[in-house]
Amino acid sequence: MVSVHLEISCIIKLMYISIDVGGSNIRIASFKSLESSNFEQLSKFEITNDYEKDLGNIIHAILNLTKEEIEGIGIGVPAVLNEEKTQILNANNIKSWTGKPLREDLLAKFNCPVILENDATAAALGEAIYGSGVNKSFLFIIWGTGIGGTFVNRVHDDSYAISSQLGHQIVKWNGLTDTCRQRGCFEAYCSGGGIERRFGKPASQLSEENWKEVEEIFAQGLLNSIAIYPVNLVIFSGGVALKQKKRIKNIGLILRKNLKMVPVPQLVLSKLGENAGVFGALTLLR
Repeated sequence: MVSVHLEISCIIKLMYISIDVGGSNIRIASFKSLESSNFEQLSKFEITNDYEKDLGNIIHAILNLTKEEIEGIGIGVPAVLNEEKTQILNANNIKSWTGKPLREDLLAKFNCPVILENDATAAALGEAIYGSGVNKSFLFIIWGTGIGGTFVNRVHDDSYAISSQLGHQIVKWNGLTDTCRQRGCFEAYCSGGGIERRFGKPASQLSEENWKEVEEIFAQGLLNSIAIYPVNLVIFSGGVALKQKKRIKNIGLILRKNLKMVPVPQLVLSKLGENAGVFGALTLLR
């Protein structure tokens, strides 16, 4: 009986699920191994900002991605989490998710380990293991619907993530009110959502004059961040950054002109591109 049990155990296939929740869409990937550099399948769909509907869509997508036994689920969410990383305290760009027990809801459905983390922190760790930040210290910025940032410090053979609320630093005192209800936030002026609210059109339709203003404010926010925590490398991901490569170059030129106290870092795009988040969510299970 023991030998039969062992033979059956050996043929059980395991699968890992990674979930990248953004302000506009959700990406879910399946992986056969925690060491894999390629996902098996990928599902992408728009977020509704109705938590119950979004949760149902996530569960449906996972069930369609794999029929195998799920060994673990990693999730990156654009939100502030409680200390135990079990609940969403504030999801600025997907407000219906605020206060929701996402980890417990998925745990109840799939009965496997579920690891929840801020999206920028998760994606930064993915970049440190699979992308442009291998064996390096850097600042990782998601420039999409919102703006998120995480510093990664490389010490010996380990990478340590230092989370931040980079997008909610004040760049204009008593300035525009952001969705977080602060006035003058970096995110209110430069995020994809902030750009659309401010100019009445998406980033892809901005004029060069509009972009010049956005670039200057973005460079200010980036300069403030680097002055506090100097790094030699800044890695960009997110929908706005990946679609507006020219803007990264222009922001670099502004930095070189104005940043005097610390070395100007190299600015690069994520090697993982729009999949940085799903690889990041996978690293949470390692």
